Amino acid sequence: MKDKVRDVLMAIDAHLQSSKLAGAGLLTGNAGVALFYNELYAFTGEERYLDICVDRITKSVDALGISGTPYSFCNGFAGVGWVVDRIMKSGIIEKSEELFDEIENKLFLVGRSEIQKGRYDFLHASGGVALLALSRLPRENAKKFLENFVRELSAVKTRDETGVKWKDLISENKDDAPIYGLGLSHGVPSVVMMLLKIFHAGICQEQIAPIVEKSVTWILSAKLESGKYNSVYPNFISAKRNIGPSRLSWCYGDLGLAIMFSFAGATFKNELWIQESKMLLQHSLTRLDPLQDPTLDAGVCHGTAGIAFLFKILGTITGNEDCYKVRDFWIAETLKFAKPGQNPLIKFYRPETDDPWIEKLGVLEGMAGVGLVLLDYLNGNSYSSVLKETLLLNLE
Repeated sequence: MKDKVRDVLMAIDAHLQSSKLAGAGLLTGNAGVALFYNELYAFTGEERYLDICVDRITKSVDALGISGTPYSFCNGFAGVGWVVDRIMKSGIIEKSEELFDEIENKLFLVGRSEIQKGRYDFLHASGGVALLALSRLPRENAKKFLENFVRELSAVKTRDETGVKWKDLISENKDDAPIYGLGLSHGVPSVVMMLLKIFHAGICQEQIAPIVEKSVTWILSAKLESGKYNSVYPNFISAKRNIGPSRLSWCYGDLGLAIMFSFAGATFKNELWIQESKMLLQHSLTRLDPLQDPTLDAGVCHGTAGIAFLFKILGTITGNEDCYKVRDFWIAETLKFAKPGQNPLIKFYRPETDDPWIEKLGVLEGMAGVGLVLLDYLNGNSYSSVLKETLLLNLE
């Protein structure tokens, strides 16, 4: 299968080079494509990929000057800053603290304002600024932002007899009642992962420990009726929506929860959480129901590449060889979406458009993300992909 993976990877490279991608973003724009070419350069050693990486990050920084560019990690200033900081640390581009001094303090001010409103989301709100701040440690302004982030996150939580949770304000405008998400993209598990990362940075550990304990307690209380659904946990809890199963994916579902339970259990030496992670993994290893979903695509967010990558992460965490076998299965399914010689090479599902199957180039839902997963596969089971750092799948 590796020869087929290499062929599709080179086709993705050719397609990205010939396509114009508007926007700066890490997960939706040129900053994410720069990460792909940085990884491709590391894999091949070919200088031309380094040149493309620098060109894409330059385009990304230039695009920040466009009026209306958001501050978010997904498609704005925070994500671009995170990529620039990472590439500067690798020595590919010259370090320039002046570049950060211009935007960093403004980002931290916006992030503080947003978390006070309960907007903690890491993709589209203050959580993304927190990820940038983590990358900027040990700078004092980054440390102060993270300390404030933890205080305000605690202040806006909802507490009841089931534990601690946060409203999903990204989805809430669709309902009259609060929604509490169970995904890594927008839900309570994403908050737990952010807090664990801050904890491992040595910041606010006394405050974080009880919040994580009560948050995980709430997540455990949200488990679906045993044996009734394909998944163990739902996508969300809401008084105005029917509670049903979650998909097998990165954005929502049991795989992301298995990773969260494992990291939280290892951090706080909680055997119950570790066993919950193992149970979720064992349950997910045999799931094939995504193949019955007519909207399934190849993407990282909610498609086959994302499923493959999460099984790889779980294999690394647990040492369970079955994870790599199932990862290979989902890599093979991902390759089926690629149509070499056709334009676009891979189509992705987007229900908001007249033709829901469209070209997408970014990391989260497009070709650059698929390329990063294929590179991870070719680099072997011990390889640590940059992709996990962008999707709340590590603690460093």
